[in-house]
Amino acid sequence: MGGSVRRGASLLPALVGAVVLLAGCSDGAEQPGGPFAPRPSDVDLARLDPCSSLTEQQLGARDLGAGAPGTATVNGTSARDCTWIGPTVNAGVQFIAVGAETAAEERGSRLLLVEGFGAVEGAPETNNGPGLPAFCQIAVDAGPQQSVRVQVNNGRPDTGGEPEAFRDVCRHAEDIAGAVMVNIRG
Repeated sequence: MGGSVRRGASLLPALVGAVVLLAGCSDGAEQPGGPFAPRPSDVDLARLDPCSSLTEQQLGARDLGAGAPGTATVNGTSARDCTWIGPTVNAGVQFIAVGAETAAEERGSRLLLVEGFGAVEGAPETNNGPGLPAFCQIAVDAGPQQSVRVQVNNGRPDTGGEPEAFRDVCRHAEDIAGAVMVNIRG
């Protein structure tokens, strides 16, 4: 009996070494979903209209007007989008054929969950500061190489880096992103 304990003890360092060695041999490929938890489902953005991602009732509750459809170029990829203008905030939703994990590379970004979907909240420094409206964006991991990006600004020029204005705009962005994901998850 003493021999089996000793043998098990002598195998432990070898097993730990093998696990470390195997971990070091990984191909470095990012796991599905990148830095995010598994999604509740994949959303097929190709079949959806960004301007239909919020209901009339949701738009009214957020004091947003009718949506204006358009397109944008995001990371060299054409994205369908919709913009809503309101008296206190302006909002936009983009359906992008680029993974949301690319947004995690921006300085100052943070990971969060939106209705169970991994997401990145960020406010690029080039879009915030004196003379610009407070701005926040959330990129939600909707599927492989598919993301929903919600952008919100308060439409008022910032007079000096108002931190409360930024937090308030990000609360609006989180709220809108949550409503969009509930509506489109199908």
